[in-house]
Amino acid sequence: MKKNAFFIVAIALVAIAGIVAFGWAYGQIGHYRDNAEEIARQAVEVAKEEQFRADEEAFAELAKEPFAVFAGPADFGSVSFEYPRTWSAYNSANDKNSYEVVFYPEVIPFLSKDTPVALRVSVLNTEYESELKKYENDTKKGVVTVTPITVNQGEKGVRVDGNINKNFTSSLVLLKLRDKTLALQTDTDKYLGDFDDVILVTLKYVP
Repeated sequence: MKKNAFFIVAIALVAIAGIVAFGWAYGQIGHYRDNAEEIARQAVEVAKEEQFRADEEAFAELAKEPFAVFAGPADFGSVSFEYPRTWSAYNSANDKNSYEVVFYPEVIPFLSKDTPVALRVSVLNTEYESELKKYENDTKKGVVTVTPITVNQGEKGVRVDGNINKNFTSSLVLLKLRDKTLALQTDTDKYLGDFDDVILVTLKYVP
């Protein structure tokens, strides 16, 4: 008797679940039937927005070409490389001991040590080995990774990736330049493609 009662309850529960599921499905069908026009309109708007963003990104990439060419002074290694022509350059330091140029799309922002930029090219008045030592502790802590790099003319250096500045993730290349150090750095992933595929690929200098 108990088994029969249990069987009846189980069948009833299954039936109720089926009715609920059918009601939900019917409601969904009714929702799409009654709102088909609005749903289609929203889908079209989303597709248009996605296409607009894709077109905008593609146009931004095309606008970078043909690339401009940077050429630094002979006193600081005659550094040269190609860079997107939509970037502006600002010479932020130029004296007998150091040299620095900052690059950023269109208008250069207010600059401070915590301003993330597309590219910072510096000739540091410190020896290459001394610059490398600055990243030893952070490498041990796992804050940054240091890997060997060779630029296209065969000069060897290192690449530092990670939290070089605690406020953002950067990629930095250090190369020996006589008794100084050549440093090229990008501060956001947004410009990493330009850094790797345009600037470093075309980089030349007199060591």
